[in-house]
Amino acid sequence: MSSSPVNPHIHSYSKFFAILVGFSIPSLAFGRAVFATVIGLALIFLVMTPLFRVGWQTLIENMRTFFGVLIILVIFSWSISAIGSDFPGRSFEASARTGLFIAIAVFIYAALSHDNYLSTLCLKSLILTTFVASGFALLASSMWPEIYWVQRLKGWQSTPLETEFKGYSSLIVLLTPLLLIGMMRFNTLWKVSALAGITMLFSIMLLSVNRSAIAGLLSMAMIFSLTQFFRPKYQKKAIVICTGFLIILMGFIFWLRYARSYIFNHPHFLHSGIVDANWVFPIWLIDFQRQTIWKFAIGIWEKAPWLGIGPNTINFLPDANTPLPGDETLRLIPAHPHNWVVEVLAETGAFGFCAVLLAIVVTGIQWIRRYADNGDLATLSLILISGGYWGSGLFNFSYWSAWWQLSFFIALAVSLALAQDRKL
Repeated sequence: MSSSPVNPHIHSYSKFFAILVGFSIPSLAFGRAVFATVIGLALIFLVMTPLFRVGWQTLIENMRTFFGVLIILVIFSWSISAIGSDFPGRSFEASARTGLFIAIAVFIYAALSHDNYLSTLCLKSLILTTFVASGFALLASSMWPEIYWVQRLKGWQSTPLETEFKGYSSLIVLLTPLLLIGMMRFNTLWKVSALAGITMLFSIMLLSVNRSAIAGLLSMAMIFSLTQFFRPKYQKKAIVICTGFLIILMGFIFWLRYARSYIFNHPHFLHSGIVDANWVFPIWLIDFQRQTIWKFAIGIWEKAPWLGIGPNTINFLPDANTPLPGDETLRLIPAHPHNWVVEVLAETGAFGFCAVLLAIVVTGIQWIRRYADNGDLATLSLILISGGYWGSGLFNFSYWSAWWQLSFFIALAVSLALAQDRKL
């Protein structure tokens, strides 16, 4: 599909809404305040259109479905954990905020899927904004840090950037599947813009040495390989694809082993006994800091195995601020455990974690079945976005991080609105 005719009956505010939704995720290159402002404006425009009523109807209808009941079960289980928390207000806020973000995503999905013109407009806005935002981030990271500091209202300064765009580079797992849809559906100019956006995102990821984003991309590649077995026409090709993925994976592991060989000769690691300690994973594969943090968080879960200590509270425990053995510049819980499985398990217990896991598995199976039936790229992108998000989250970001969580739900909403089968 190279273009979509303009529907004269679409309210102009609806068009502004679609454009702003497309602008939202890439706008994180300019700061989280910009992201929040864009989403806020998009919702204001939505409220002023008839599509707001469509969103309400969609939300209410889907609360009665199996998917809706699953989400309610997840939020309810987290709320039970919050009751016993030492910080109940903080825990209830985290639980309710997740529910609110899902509701916002449902409104976005309902509005965009109401007309193909709106979903197409949103995708084109996303492609163009990703191109501009990624270009800005790449130039600021590699050549002109001054433009970053000016944009952040800190004056004209040449201080080199270090990890300032690391968070933005993580969005590669959410944006790439959507950009690929644009490459498949639109004309040459949009194809080039989408490809350039992916290339620049990849470059920013490498410049910021974002290993969690690389893990997310590997998760996406693995899931893409496995899903091809569910397509009858592609089962023979799936073997070749899986073989290719395994070669890439092994190459990455060998590269990582070589790139981090300095660990075994580092005086600090040798004298502190870190190299000779008994780790679950080799420390060249997963650094000892993360493994120490995970071990501490698992210990917390063992003390409250069923309901946990309450959502978004693990870094407020008395021992969380203890210096991390072997690297006293860090704390045992530096804001969060850097692994969503460990974090959700420790904070919401077995009940909360199993509820989340059930929701992930059920939606994943549903999307894989749809993809097996229709081979739709937008349906595949739902699977890839989910795989990239959960895979990347095994190594970075708090699950309760608002910008990360909302970006994920928006990406799913846009992808679902572009799919052939648009049922939740």
